[in-house]
Amino acid sequence: MIVGGATAIGNLHRAIFEDPDLTIREFFDLNAIFQEAIGAGLRCLDTDAFVSRGLETPIFDALGDIVQNCDYQDAGTRAVLVELASAVLTNLETQLNNLDASGKTGERADFLANNYCGLMQATIVRLEGGIAAVRGRLQEMLGRICAAPAIRVGAILMLGALQHVLDDETLLMMAPDLVRVADETLNDVNFDTQCKRNATGLIQDLAGSLGEKFAVHVDQVAPVLHRTLEANDLDPTVKTCAIMAVGDLCLTTEANF
Repeated sequence: MIVGGATAIGNLHRAIFEDPDLTIREFFDLNAIFQEAIGAGLRCLDTDAFVSRGLETPIFDALGDIVQNCDYQDAGTRAVLVELASAVLTNLETQLNNLDASGKTGERADFLANNYCGLMQATIVRLEGGIAAVRGRLQEMLGRICAAPAIRVGAILMLGALQHVLDDETLLMMAPDLVRVADETLNDVNFDTQCKRNATGLIQDLAGSLGEKFAVHVDQVAPVLHRTLEANDLDPTVKTCAIMAVGDLCLTTEANF
């Protein structure tokens, strides 16, 4: 049954997103299909069997594409997305509870946690203001998410999206942790170039989201960007992101920079 469910989600994924003409839209109500697919995906994610059968990747890929392309203005779809966000947070919290003192679990658990973060990022972007239903839980988990290097790749994506839905007061409170996460990521050889670019983007997004309010954190942020620009072991594209972050920081904090 689980294999059949995962196969059905995968087939839907291919039918919709690999059809250049999207002819399926002419015959079916995609809102209803997407809602059913998200519900099926949720049931798979809540079943231990899918982990042991190697079905995680196709389910995560299909759900991610469906979330990014569904009609969030449809009331039924929004309700399903909120349900998905709640379930993903529950599963992510389970993985966080398994972290040891070094912030690591095991290869499988790390993989799942990173994918839950990535799926949460897509859901946050799609729901926009609708994420308010789970914002409190998200905020409670932020500290633990920031402190877990094993899920850093997915966490940075989620944190970047989350900046656009948190209120300024919460974002200002979280800013030191987000900058620290970016700094640690940029200085850790275990993270690839894309992850480092995303880490630098966290700082740029903070400057853009908070504007002149971010000035109180300039003393923490400026050295991070300075070290990034001086580093000899970073890809040039990471430094390009850092230059863009410096520009945004200058514009938004003005004389405080």
